[in-house]
Amino acid sequence: MDDPYAFLEEPDLSVGTFLSESLQVMDLLGEGAFGHVTKCFSTKTGEMEAVKIIKKFPGLPVEKNEVVILEQLRSLDPDTSNIIKWKESFTYQDHMCMSYELLDQDLQNYVKARGEGLLIPELKSVIRQVATALQHLRSFKIVHADIRPENIMIVDRRQQPIRVRLVDFGLSFQIGDRPFFQATGYRAPEVLLGIHPLTEAIDIWSTGATLVEVATASTIFENEEEYDELSQIIQSHGQPSDEILDRGKDTASYFCEQVDGEHHWRFKSPSEYEEETGLQAQTFTSIRLDDVPMIMAHGDPEDKNLFADLLKRMMQLDQDERITPLEVLQHPFLNESSPQGLLENNAVSLPGPDEDCRDTHTYGFLDCWRKPEYPERTHAGTGRTCKLHTESPQPQFQPGIEPRAFLL
Repeated sequence: MDDPYAFLEEPDLSVGTFLSESLQVMDLLGEGAFGHVTKCFSTKTGEMEAVKIIKKFPGLPVEKNEVVILEQLRSLDPDTSNIIKWKESFTYQDHMCMSYELLDQDLQNYVKARGEGLLIPELKSVIRQVATALQHLRSFKIVHADIRPENIMIVDRRQQPIRVRLVDFGLSFQIGDRPFFQATGYRAPEVLLGIHPLTEAIDIWSTGATLVEVATASTIFENEEEYDELSQIIQSHGQPSDEILDRGKDTASYFCEQVDGEHHWRFKSPSEYEEETGLQAQTFTSIRLDDVPMIMAHGDPEDKNLFADLLKRMMQLDQDERITPLEVLQHPFLNESSPQGLLENNAVSLPGPDEDCRDTHTYGFLDCWRKPEYPERTHAGTGRTCKLHTESPQPQFQPGIEPRAFLL
């Protein structure tokens, strides 16, 4: 079978190469399906930067899209918005390059290195910061569209409480525009069903799926095919209402209309789907949100139950009923009664629900087909077998920040 990416042109990269007059490659951090990331020294500032070199991919102008989005977000302070600082874009050998602040490690690898989920204080800190970032995006009417553990990066693992940045805006879009696609395992029901227009509610769903993963060291949805992912969503959440299904242009691909029964729509059986499409349906058991407290390795029962309640509000099947970023910040799990308390305790500034904070004058990368492979473990109390992060020793730190590849 031909390599589907064989036509992608590769840039000439090696340590010591100057990508621009002032940026010299010091290390090659990683490569994904559509690009490379390098650690560069800036002779202009004397600082290290992360530079993403994007491969040419006909028909998918991701780099142009990302620049448009980042230009709108340029006025934001990364320390208060929790959104990565973009420095500049330029071309190298006719490839678009994007320079960012150098960060440390993504949440997926952070959890994997520990072999267990985040501690409750870490979890609360991450939720506050990501919700703050999403509230800022909401004020710009921007949907990130690729929320997952790999796209939430830690500034420095050695600092507590941990500080994170939301990265990779290659798939982002303005509300009302048509998105490219969303990462498998984190797609909201409306994305799978083809319901338009899509809103920032898809980011809340993806954030919920991400939080399950970093809290339990388990992926909530394992499958990469749309049918399999919908099957797991139905296992964990129940079938979407007929009202939701009626709005999906792709509903008939996965559901059959029926006259009798509780629902107007019936989810196709694996054999029916396989016969119609020729694709083999996979069978996995998804995590039920009610089981999350039993799977979590840390925390008292009250905190765990409040966290599960927050997840349920974030992962409502109906996008119109999903909690907003500001409401996330007000949830009892975060132990704060008002956004003002959050501002005082976390030194962040939040735009209001309808406030436009634009100035009037990823890391991460587009590799949505790769899912992390985790070994299986059966959880006591639930009997559920799921894939988990491996146990591994705490990484050894070198002097200075040791960045991790962010587009693998």
